[in-house]
Amino acid sequence: MSFSLIRNILIVVLTFSHSVTWSQSPKIIGGNEAKLDEYPWMVGLMGAFILDNQQALYCGGSLVADRWILTAAHCLVGPSGNPKSPRGTEVYIGDVDLNGNGKRYTSRRFILHPDYYQDDSNLQHNDIALIELDEPVSAEKVNIATPLEMATFQPPSTATILGWGAMAWEWENIATGQGIGSDYPGTLQQALVDTVSIQQCATANTLTIEDYMMCAAGNEPPADACIGDSGGPLVAQLNGAWYQFGVTSFGIGCASAGHYGVYTRIAMYTDWLQEYLPQSSAPEPTPATPITDEESEATAQESDSGGGGGSMGWLVALLAIFMSLRWRCRTAYFQ
Repeated sequence: MSFSLIRNILIVVLTFSHSVTWSQSPKIIGGNEAKLDEYPWMVGLMGAFILDNQQALYCGGSLVADRWILTAAHCLVGPSGNPKSPRGTEVYIGDVDLNGNGKRYTSRRFILHPDYYQDDSNLQHNDIALIELDEPVSAEKVNIATPLEMATFQPPSTATILGWGAMAWEWENIATGQGIGSDYPGTLQQALVDTVSIQQCATANTLTIEDYMMCAAGNEPPADACIGDSGGPLVAQLNGAWYQFGVTSFGIGCASAGHYGVYTRIAMYTDWLQEYLPQSSAPEPTPATPITDEESEATAQESDSGGGGGSMGWLVALLAIFMSLRWRCRTAYFQ
């Protein structure tokens, strides 16, 4: 098998009903259900035009200030790499059950890190972003780890990962890079993972791991994030308070033996985050970002629906895009 083929991006099959033979685990992969109010700052990103919450969810995130959500940059871009319109994403907050008593909040603007990019090997770099909401949220916020907290969280350290993503994974054809996540839960899943050094992660994953990344996985049982968990938090408790150290970014399959999930190391972005997040009280809301004609046209072109013209065609295009985003939002690689 050629090295270039090894580094190709995994082709994900878009289906809900594919059977999984190697894993019947009813978990995030190696985890269990979270309890109500256990993680009040955990949020789900949803396609605004899909009414069913479980179908609409495509990424995770965390509430870090009254109007601000922390997530992965790749969750907020389309297949062409262009940023999505904020109007197409709503944020679910307030319940571990996607069909529970949570509320959808509308997005005002997306702020991707200016140095975010996906390289020729499909690795995500500076994979971090903020979503500003239209209205404040009174729920408890998670603390963002700074270099001070990071200094006490050196590998090996135990952390918790969260998400509503796939609970099972199967390689269909390693030679062609085909695989699929399945068994998506209605209830938030949690799992324990252990962090490892950048050097150990790079060797195990046969990838270049930068200092703004961090790696973790669970061994007994195997635990990992999977398709649909991108943007969600990697957290740990310090002195009884939850701190977020990582943002779920990418991995080689899900819970693949000998490999580690890769997360954005939040402490490397303290200065950038402080440019936007309030230090005391919530800031005045910024003007809503309008959808321009060019933006609408670009969004429609990214869809496989063929457009259609008029307001209904525009709606169908957005619907098709968000139905597929769920599987695009955790990039998986094979080896």
